[in-house]
Amino acid sequence: MKPPNGMHGESLQIESQRQQAARLADCGEFAKSVELLRRANAKWRNDASLMSDLASAYVRLPDFKKAERCLSRLLDVHAGNAEVLKFVAELRYAMRHVHGALDAYELCASVEETTTAGWLGAAAIQERMGQLEAAAESVRKALKRDAGSERGRYLQSFLFVRMGRWGEAEQCLCDLLGSGLHDREIHWRAGHQLAAVLDRQGEHASALQVLLATKQGMEHDYAAEIKAARATFLFKSGKIRQLMEELTPRMLEGWMDGAEAGFPAAVLAGHPRSGTTLLGSIVGRHSQVSCIEETACMENQIFRSVFQKDSAEPKLFESGYLAAVTAGARQQAQRGYLNAIRQFSHEGAKSSDLIIDKNPMLTQFLAVALRFMPGLKMLMMLRDPRDVCWSCFQHPAGVAVSNVSWLSIEDTMTSYRDIMEIWLRLREMLPTGWLEVRYEELVKDTEEVSREVVDFLELPWQACTQDLQTQETTIHSPTYAEVAKPVYRSAVGRWKAYEEFLSPHMKVLESSIQSLGY
Repeated sequence: MKPPNGMHGESLQIESQRQQAARLADCGEFAKSVELLRRANAKWRNDASLMSDLASAYVRLPDFKKAERCLSRLLDVHAGNAEVLKFVAELRYAMRHVHGALDAYELCASVEETTTAGWLGAAAIQERMGQLEAAAESVRKALKRDAGSERGRYLQSFLFVRMGRWGEAEQCLCDLLGSGLHDREIHWRAGHQLAAVLDRQGEHASALQVLLATKQGMEHDYAAEIKAARATFLFKSGKIRQLMEELTPRMLEGWMDGAEAGFPAAVLAGHPRSGTTLLGSIVGRHSQVSCIEETACMENQIFRSVFQKDSAEPKLFESGYLAAVTAGARQQAQRGYLNAIRQFSHEGAKSSDLIIDKNPMLTQFLAVALRFMPGLKMLMMLRDPRDVCWSCFQHPAGVAVSNVSWLSIEDTMTSYRDIMEIWLRLREMLPTGWLEVRYEELVKDTEEVSREVVDFLELPWQACTQDLQTQETTIHSPTYAEVAKPVYRSAVGRWKAYEEFLSPHMKVLESSIQSLGY
């Protein structure tokens, strides 16, 4: 939370403590940062900024139980402060405490009667939880306060999409895009969503036209961010490609010699839009599994074990450096990783559960991960490269290092080829410890493929695929809306509707199509 303006005396002392704690955390001294903030909170017991900082520090440590205790006390002291309520909601959501986040947003809506933030925050969570009617009611309340709210109007149109009310969704999105939007994020989200609605209605030419115009607008509106993200992506990809060229089967064999039997985690990876969310939602129903989605736990804990911070230095992707990593650093990474990712486990999860770390972004990182966690099993999701690339290009993703290539179809295909070449190279050198799962086979015979996966994970069979459309937990993957439906096959071969557009670039994918058996 921001400090108050015009600080004097005691306020300056508090701000000094906050800044010192932030510097400690930036240097990797997370425990010292927490201790400093804990002492400051004992001295200034009711200061909202210190209480908020301590809660955030516990999340970063990570210790979610202590973070939640801080948030509960913050609510006790500052329950009528709308800014505090929004902070509590956001931090709870970051910890995947969705019901608590929803409670805080609804309380915010009752306290702050002139703005839309509380109701729209509640609506976004309700929609993710599959409570579409409740979400629509929250949006209605927000728009009653501010009929021109761009975010509110976008959420209203998205709920029409989720409900399959295509005509209303199209009209709402067209009205929104034609109203002279000021929020650039809402602009690109609405453009992507309109293209998706037109696609679902079979208007492929119009869908492509809207999609290309939206991508072009993003290139203009986010020019500086895109330039920086592309530079970072190219540098990171180059370092990983260099590492894969340096690695040999003998090196990997030496790393795997240190593997402990029964490491209690497995990675579910693959290229984004390959079906990882679907497989994760199926396997995650097993009573001995906790499927955790889309966290940075593995990378951050590896970084901390060698660099004492949540970011990597380029030398991490050098085979010589990896070979010299000490046993102590590897053990620290493993302990830190298991502690961090278990913080995200759903209510009722057991400490003995097998962790499924579902994160397609880890595909590029697997070689490094195996150096620190050689007992890690790998589930690799595969899907027709043409369907994957079209799905990525069509997906409403913002500007980030991980998806900046999705702004053009040629870059999308090139990035796909490069990422999957990492996996193809890795599987050549690893005789065991991995299982490839094809999306097309999963949707065709869900139970048979699920049995194969459960067997690979050395778990007893359970009816994991039963009643898949019933949403038992909140899914945090970007593709959460799609797996809330029964298993369907209509996404197989969807690229063919855009074959004329894709054909001039298809040569980029030839090697991937052949190598992956498509």
